[in-house]
Amino acid sequence: MPLGKGPNTALALEIASILAEKYDAEIVSFIVNDKNVKIDSAKVLEALSDSPHINHKRIKTKSVDSQKTAEAILEETKKYDLVVLGATRDPLIRQMTRDSISDAVARKCKKPLIIVKASGRIGSLIKRWL
Repeated sequence: MPLGKGPNTALALEIASILAEKYDAEIVSFIVNDKNVKIDSAKVLEALSDSPHINHKRIKTKSVDSQKTAEAILEETKKYDLVVLGATRDPLIRQMTRDSISDAVARKCKKPLIIVKASGRIGSLIKRWL
């Protein structure tokens, strides 16, 4: 699962964790760093540590440096059975002029793909879902 700092990362990680528990699977959080954005996976996962639905023992992280985020994600998806991706929240003007990363991945991904987007508070959404 691609890991970022966006608001849907927590929800995507919770869904991946729930599925991993059910199927006794491992989660690989995948980070694409470019020249403008460097994501510290330890800090992101630490910020999500209070969630009771995330089993950190099942999570491994992997990162690459690339200027082409969607392409790097698509290349990595070839190694896994399922991709869980938090929807990208781009500004309105950017949405009208080009695809988001999640849209680009969805269009070309050959693996089963779950794109998640929280419409409100993530905690309340998970409680309603369970």
